[in-house]
Amino acid sequence: MSSNYPAGFSGGLTVRGVPVDIPHPGQVFWVNNSTTASHLAPKGVGGSNNNPGTYQKPFQTIEYAIGKCSAGRGDVIYVMPNHSEAVSAANGIDFDVAGITVIGLGEGSTQAQVRFTAAAASITIDAADITWVNMRFTAAFADVAQAIDLNAGGDGFRSINCLYDEEEANENYVIVFGVADGANDLRFHDNRYFGDDASNDSFFVGAGTCDKTEFIGNHFEHDTAQTSVIAILRSATAMTNCRLLNNTFVTAETVLAASCVVFTGTANTGFAGGNTVCALDSDATAANATSALDVTGMFGGQNYVADAVDKQSILFAQGDLT
Repeated sequence: MSSNYPAGFSGGLTVRGVPVDIPHPGQVFWVNNSTTASHLAPKGVGGSNNNPGTYQKPFQTIEYAIGKCSAGRGDVIYVMPNHSEAVSAANGIDFDVAGITVIGLGEGSTQAQVRFTAAAASITIDAADITWVNMRFTAAFADVAQAIDLNAGGDGFRSINCLYDEEEANENYVIVFGVADGANDLRFHDNRYFGDDASNDSFFVGAGTCDKTEFIGNHFEHDTAQTSVIAILRSATAMTNCRLLNNTFVTAETVLAASCVVFTGTANTGFAGGNTVCALDSDATAANATSALDVTGMFGGQNYVADAVDKQSILFAQGDLT
């Protein structure tokens, strides 16, 4: 986008007493398909992919905005409050340009949202260094098979402070993130996942080895007992150099075993600490707690387990992760 001050501001820029700091070198694009246009109306207009993608004249879809980005430039896509974009087919949004950050604006009912409206609907992440911040992703159909395909080229993916939920009863994810073998350096920080249907499966399913993946400060919750007890986080082979820190796992299962984290095999490495697993399992303090947080091969510390509502969790005993 052009500027009236192409040489910048040598002494910095302050607006209404607040210094303006631009921490990225790329272009900025805006997306908004809601009926709430820019507050600068009448200059502001509704979203259209015939617009230039500016604040006052935003694009209509995230997919179109991605196509206007350039790889590795550090481009940012701001998605305005009340934006709600439907994905109805496989690869409905394709993150195939490296280095894009998508920032959702709004909170609660106004949070920028993507809705999966068919069983095969999906977002594909093919390119490296994609970041999502404060976005809401909602299953709006029964048994959305695999909402997000994170392919091997998606190294460096970040999901920060995002919400993954369901629109209403009988609309659910089977798998949220299906992660290919060799997708590395992934970070899931401060996200919330709520699966209230009995047919949920997992939030994260790794098809092979993932290196340097982090799950920090997330909340994962299944409020309904599942048809099949399958771990919320699971991998087919190993999670190496993994950090699993300060997460909470809440499940309505009466058998805690294998319902929260299962990192297959003994080749896992890294550290799991500060996590709490909760279920309606009277044997939660014994062997079932161990397999609920199955991270064999990793170091652990200060992990907790609870076996009923209205009860404080207790500390895992030394050796419970082996």
